Amino acid sequence: MKTELTYEERIAWFVEHYYESGMEYQGLLVTMKDEDLDNFKWYNDTISIPKYKIESKFGTYIMETRSNTKISTDKLGAFIERLKKIGIDVKLSGNFPWIYLDEINGIRVTERFSGNHGFTVMFLPGRNDSPPSEFTDIKEIFNLLRKYTREGAIVKMMKDDEKDGLYEK
Repeated sequence: MKTELTYEERIAWFVEHYYESGMEYQGLLVTMKDEDLDNFKWYNDTISIPKYKIESKFGTYIMETRSNTKISTDKLGAFIERLKKIGIDVKLSGNFPWIYLDEINGIRVTERFSGNHGFTVMFLPGRNDSPPSEFTDIKEIFNLLRKYTREGAIVKMMKDDEKDGLYEK
């Protein structure tokens, strides 16, 4: 679940990432009250202090806009949304740093690619200063999508024909 951070949580994030000690926290709560936390001037840089956190069964994550892991997951999000627009529903799973393609249109993917446990579509960067991730092999990914999309269409067609009485159960 995506929830907005409170003012105090945003200042705590700033102190944690830009100060060596947390002793300044109380003073910053007062002095930063009128600052634009989305475009905060810090020496020669402009900092965007995160606004949201994501709570999941795996933990709570602060959405940092400048993180390369965030850029990589944004690529995955855009990829998933584009596939949805053309009628392909995918489910992904992960075991850091691997991101696996688990299901395509409700059919479990059994192939393995670039990993021991599934079809790897991306590796997340190991550190924040690592470059953003790229897809492992986009051609292989789309070959797999075509295969499972065709298989899913055949299964759907057979189920529809079964409902119409063309096949015995």
